[in-house]
Order: sequence, then structure tokens, then C-alpha cells
Amino acid sequence: MATKWGVVSAGKICHDFVTAVQSIPEGGQHEFVAIAARSLASAKEFASNHNIPKAYGSYEELAKDPDVEVVYIGTVASHHFAVGKLMLENGKHVLMEKPFALNLKQAKMLIEIARRENRFLMEAVWSRFFPAYKLLMELIEKGTIGDVVHVNVKFGVDITMNSSLLYSNNRTANIASNALAEFPNDLVITGTKGHIRIPNPFWCPTTVITDENKYEFPLPETINPCNFTNSSGLRFEAMEVRECLKKGALGKVKNPF
Repeated sequence: MATKWGVVSAGKICHDFVTAVQSIPEGGQHEFVAIAARSLASAKEFASNHNIPKAYGSYEELAKDPDVEVVYIGTVASHHFAVGKLMLENGKHVLMEKPFALNLKQAKMLIEIARRENRFLMEAVWSRFFPAYKLLMELIEKGTIGDVVHVNVKFGVDITMNSSLLYSNNRTANIASNALAEFPNDLVITGTKGHIRIPNPFWCPTTVITDENKYEFPLPETINPCNFTNSSGLRFEAMEVRECLKKGALGKVKNPF
């Protein structure tokens, strides 16, 4: 039986998510049954572009649609809490785009509601489900680079930031971002026996490099063009949601970190 999805928002990331999931070759596992946007016209256009049968001009209408099993929320961040709360309280499972909430209080409330309503809730930290990151975890867990001692990562958001972090056993990390200049946007993990590097774009990678090997994970093509880099990989978080629901993970909050 297909996992029946509803989509909240008709923005670019929602286009990419739907496109990626509809491009999964195993047909019949995922079905998009409804789209809701603040504008009915936008919802209808999105529905037409993606062959979604129902379009709503309000989030409340989608929340009450009995055909919708799980909702992907891709609104602007300031609406995440309210829309997530609405969907959970109306019996929907939720895959929430980043950031999960704007503060700790909101995040705790969403978690409490999900548990109370016996619904599944997950933040869409898509990186965690890429095959490249699954390999990365396997390499670290089996000691390929020994004990991890330092992590260095660079990204383009926020405007400018540099943080040096100190963990137990003198393990360290350096995290830098700068939207005013082009950073390498890579990730380097240093261990007592070697290194692992994930080149740009480290958040949606197709390559893992160790001192001895290079591993490639080419992404599948999508049925339509996407807006963002490697958006084909959005399929992996949808596949994870389906697997969690099949395993009966109701009332669970999935931490993708």
C-alpha cells in the first residue's frame, strides 16, 4: 500500500521534494494526494504540474482530508510550528522542513503533541539519509580512521560565522560559514589513523574520500528539473519516513542527527 502524502506550500523546495519522490523507480510506494497553499491558484498550479488530484487554498482543509496520511511541510520557517501543530492535532504524520521550530519551547511542544496523538514526527535533515553519509557512519564505526579527534566544515549560510568547539577527550571541531564569499563547502573528519573528506556539497554528497579509497554515489535522474543542488536526494528522507511508518513508529519523534 502506498504512503499517501499531502504537501503544504507550493514553493521551490516542495517542487523539488515532490519531483524527487515521484522519480523513485519503485512505483506505487508513494502517492501525493493533496497540496495546500495560502493561495488556491498557487495550489492548483502546483497540483497540475505534479499530477496531484486535490488542491486546497488553506492548510486547514488539507489537515482535515482523510486521504492524507503524512504531510511534508515546506513553508517558510516562521510557519513551521503552527502548521506542524495543526497537522499533528488532525492526525497526520509530519515530515517538517528545517528548521524544525524557531525555539526550544516550540520544538518541545511539537514533540509532546506527536506523542500524545500517537503520530510520527521528523525534521527533514535530508543529509542524514544519503548513501554517502550512511557509508561515512559505517567507516567511523568500524574504526577506519581510528578515534575521531577533529571535524572541520565550511558552509555558505549564515552571513558570517566561525565557531571552535571543544568536546570530551579533547576532541575539537571548527565550523565556519560565509555568504559573502565562496567557501569550499566541504567536510573533513580527522582521526588518529587517517582522514575522511566529503567534498562540496557536503550536505547532499555523492562522494566520500578516505586516505585509501574514493567512493562514488551518483544520484538518479529526476523526471523534471529541480531548483536546488542534488535535490534528487530528497527521495531518501521520504523513503525513511515510509520505512518508519511500516515498522509502526507511531508516537515517535525521529531524530535524524
